Amino acid sequence: MHQLYSVITTGLIGLLVVGGTAWAGAAGEAKTTRVATGLCLSNARLSPIGDRLAVTRRNCDHDPHLSDFEPRVELLISEIGSSDFRSVLAATDIDYVSWSADGKQILARAKADGKHQIMLIDVDSETNRQLDLLPTQSCWSPDGRIIATSRRGGILLFDLTTTDSTILRLPDSTVGPRRMDWSPTGRHILFTIGRSSNKPCPLWTVAVDGSTAPMLIDTAVFSGRWCPDGDGVNVLQCGPRLNKSLVRIPIDPETGAPQGDGTTLLQGIEGDGSFTVSADGRRLLYEEEVMGSDVWLFERTTSGSYVKKLLHSDNRPLRSPAISRDGEKLLCVREFNSGWGPSDIYVFDLTSGEADSVTTTASFTPSAAWSPDGRFIALPTGEGDYCSESYLTAVPAAGGPHRVFETEVTRRCGPQIAWQPMEFISYFGKTNKNRSCYYPDVDSSGLFYSLDTLMLLPEHHSAAIVSPDGRMAAVYTHGDYLGIIPLADPAGYYTIRGDFWPLMWSTDGEVLFVWKFERDRAICRLALGSREPETILELSFDTPWDYFLYDLPEPPGVAIDPSGERIVYIEGTNRSDIWLVEDFDPGVE
Repeated sequence: MHQLYSVITTGLIGLLVVGGTAWAGAAGEAKTTRVATGLCLSNARLSPIGDRLAVTRRNCDHDPHLSDFEPRVELLISEIGSSDFRSVLAATDIDYVSWSADGKQILARAKADGKHQIMLIDVDSETNRQLDLLPTQSCWSPDGRIIATSRRGGILLFDLTTTDSTILRLPDSTVGPRRMDWSPTGRHILFTIGRSSNKPCPLWTVAVDGSTAPMLIDTAVFSGRWCPDGDGVNVLQCGPRLNKSLVRIPIDPETGAPQGDGTTLLQGIEGDGSFTVSADGRRLLYEEEVMGSDVWLFERTTSGSYVKKLLHSDNRPLRSPAISRDGEKLLCVREFNSGWGPSDIYVFDLTSGEADSVTTTASFTPSAAWSPDGRFIALPTGEGDYCSESYLTAVPAAGGPHRVFETEVTRRCGPQIAWQPMEFISYFGKTNKNRSCYYPDVDSSGLFYSLDTLMLLPEHHSAAIVSPDGRMAAVYTHGDYLGIIPLADPAGYYTIRGDFWPLMWSTDGEVLFVWKFERDRAICRLALGSREPETILELSFDTPWDYFLYDLPEPPGVAIDPSGERIVYIEGTNRSDIWLVEDFDPGVE
């Protein structure tokens, strides 16, 4: 028996039973309980009886360079309401978990000895055996006699007793069905067809006996599950701000065809798109991946060392921090959802830790920048996915309406925006090679005009900041070097080999602070004219936000003030919450 403790108290994998909360649904209120939370959890499945939870746990500390034959994932079983979990299977990888109708057996795809295979597991005896089936997604018939497995262009029905098999042909012969569910009547199988498991795709039903053609239920859902009587399906659809809504669609139990409009049961679900429902329709289980952030503040002491303290913890991703030139305020982009979506622009007081939302953008915002005087914040705004159709704006740091700099659509507006001291803003332009610049006068009316001021800099640069006196530019390029360029005499530039991202110039322009983001992560101080960066703070944190965006490095999760007295680092946190929702459907008595 495995006793797994709370991730909050141990910092390790944890499964924790917590109290229930109210949830807005069609019935008025539905009881929602977080039944487990921890790192490296996935494939959460509720047994048909609704009394057990199955979940996989990955060894987060596993060395990815070790042998591919070493077990690193466990399939764990627990009674709902208990924090005691027991392992029933260990393998290199485990997914596609599916309960039998009586809750006594589980199908799962497991990787062992370098190969994927379908395993049949007896939950009580903890024994298992391999089935001679294609290792794909699967589901059970209501009587537990037949297993349906996915294959390209069809569904294979395998009889566990006779080992006979038949194939149901599907409309799309190029991909296999996903997230299958067998109807309680045994007549139909529900499934989605799509090449991605995390995007909405068409939902279908097919008659098990092949008597009718597959029926299209909905054009864009994440997954679906049958209602207890087989007269409807519950589906997850896209909701506002990338959240999901649970909708009940009536189904003709004889033909499997949809019968009228759906009814919304729950809103605001933030799961990965998969869910399971108990056979009586009273309990629903889903998994939510929570990608949060810890904001750490490092302050320099009189001895020159740095003292670390936690400034803020957030259950959302924070990115692209920037400290104002007076060293008092911190700017961060806060995402509503993990990944692409709307963003909040937050400003923190570095002394009190208090935070205020300045504005909300309609689409993903890769970065934002302070004006030199700290009165305004520049950022891209727009309606297009992935910030593909955006324009450059400024918003008062104290909050207020956006001021448009340029209405012409830019190209992705990333990865970095910099508000230079000569009163122009540099950003990733439409050419995909350099920055276009705009002279902003945020207190006047009218549009601004475009210049090619930074054309003297290397075309493929990813970050460029100009010293406060306007003499020097520091540029990180795709050639993996840092360039220091005198703007009055660009031919007099010199380079420093290595991955050094320019962060901030000192007030007098004599020192450049840089982020060494490969291998040994550190904040370095580079005196003007020197080619040897001096490390002032080593950082051992790891963060999922240091990834590459459109083949260009994203602005790092680190910031520094002009004096070097304050450094901010954003550490990414990641956990999985498993939620149980009860009494969510008013139609189930």
